[in-house]
Amino acid sequence: MNAAYPLGGCASKPLDQSKLVGHWVGSGTFNESDPEHTVGALPFDLQFTADGSATGHVGGASLKDVQFVGREVRAILVGQVHPSISKDHLILMTNPPDQDTMEAGFHLKSNHAADVGMLTGQAKLTRVK
Repeated sequence: MNAAYPLGGCASKPLDQSKLVGHWVGSGTFNESDPEHTVGALPFDLQFTADGSATGHVGGASLKDVQFVGREVRAILVGQVHPSISKDHLILMTNPPDQDTMEAGFHLKSNHAADVGMLTGQAKLTRVK
């Protein structure tokens, strides 16, 4: 398994999007204790295609306007991730997956820039065959 790259920013080498192609499912856990106790594990269901597009869900929210920026996957979240979470932006930070397993850091934010109240966590995903 690999570990998500350090959260200090994008690494200089962009993520090879072809390594993400497929259907990935798993869950994320929060680094903060409040949402971890309230929400528990957050389900992830993501699909990356060979043409560079992506769809999926994080909790009860669907992904929209997915972009690849360096080693980040950024998306707008449509709907509620969870009734107790009012964030509508996802940043998923990952290295290329090891075969069919991917570990990634994630941020749930109110925008793709500074958000003092962002929620952070770690997701573990498996490629569905």
